Amino acid sequence: MWCLLRLRAPVATEWSDEALACFEPLVVAYTAVLRAGVQAGDECLVVGAGSQGLLVCQSLLAVGAHPFVTEPHEGRLELAEKLGARRAAEHYGDFLFVFETSGAPPAWDPAFAAVANTGTLVVIGQTATPLPIVTNTVVQRQITIRGTLIYDHPEDYAAALQAFADGAIAAEATVQAGFPAEDAAAAFAGARDVPGKSWISMT
Repeated sequence: MWCLLRLRAPVATEWSDEALACFEPLVVAYTAVLRAGVQAGDECLVVGAGSQGLLVCQSLLAVGAHPFVTEPHEGRLELAEKLGARRAAEHYGDFLFVFETSGAPPAWDPAFAAVANTGTLVVIGQTATPLPIVTNTVVQRQITIRGTLIYDHPEDYAAALQAFADGAIAAEATVQAGFPAEDAAAAFAGARDVPGKSWISMT
């Protein structure tokens, strides 16, 4: 709410609490897509269909791009498809834009290999594990590796807010499980198994 007040943007009364709670991570995803320079019609690979990956898929759809997704969790993969992404082929590659959202070390090599020559690998997921990068490959294939963490005020917030208000993105669709406050421990314990976000109601 503090960010919305700082932006001084009115919030539609019909927006649900779930939608508002998802808005801040949505801005992270939407900003990553804008910073990458994705254009309408581009085919992009999203590695990981956790909450952030799902929001990246929605953000890509909002700008007219075509998201493909790879994810080992079948439930998350099905949710990504339900939201409009397409399942990547088993041997995927040659994507101009690849978004690595999982932060899982085993995802790095496939994500890097999927980038087309002169393409961009956008790194959103984080890990403290050292990862191999062969600079000869980066240079010869002219690949751009771009990390993106957060967003700028107020422009990035305003851009995402407009897409949200226009109905181009339904961030609340990533919320797939709801729990009362007294079941918060169960919500946290099962978070890895639930596709999308879990919602804990404090009322």
